[in-house]
Amino acid sequence: MADSLRKCKKVKLNFFDKNIVFAENGNLEVHFVNLSVSNIGNRNVVVEGWGIKVSREKVLLFMPDIKNPIYKAIQKPLPYILEPEQSIDLVFDLKMFIRNLRNEVEKGVLKESNKITVYISDSTGKKYYLKSKKTIQQYIADDAYEGKAKNCGSKK
Repeated sequence: MADSLRKCKKVKLNFFDKNIVFAENGNLEVHFVNLSVSNIGNRNVVVEGWGIKVSREKVLLFMPDIKNPIYKAIQKPLPYILEPEQSIDLVFDLKMFIRNLRNEVEKGVLKESNKITVYISDSTGKKYYLKSKKTIQQYIADDAYEGKAKNCGSKK
């Protein structure tokens, strides 16, 4: 069978940590990380979950607060069937993201000099990975700077 006719799953991941959603009335802004998942293969991919790989044996699975109306509006519930040429944005609160990174550093599981590896898992249990461009120390430092400039994720 020719490679071009082969049915295969293939995804492209992009990770962003400086995302902000503003409520229309201007009284609320939410800062979050975003993992954009695009299906660039020719088969459906059922996205079951996502998170950070912290070691060979351990991952942090992200479960966004879908009762929060902003998160409910910007993220579809999982599992999600991602058809070829479609994409989905998976979001998680920036403060909780940083808190989880700090906790893993304090436990000695991660080092501040590490780059994080985000992943998605599909319905077959397969994981797709992306290594971040920034180190954990850079995420924490950015958060400390931003925290002084704004009160993230809360009412103004």
